[in-house]
Amino acid sequence: MDATCVLESIIDLKAEAACSEQEGVGTPDYEALFASNEGVKQPTVLAAGAGYH
Repeated sequence: MDATCVLESIIDLKAEAACSEQEGVGTPDYEALFASNEGVKQPTVLAAGAGYH
């Protein structure tokens, strides 16, 4: 599994967790999906670091 697949899996898991926590409250906050102790960066930050800005 390459780094891109790992990152996508982490993002998917975080999105699922955020949706579960927000169930009945409304839509999950986009920023909250990436705010964690794991230091996962937002896709725009990753793209800029890879030269795709």
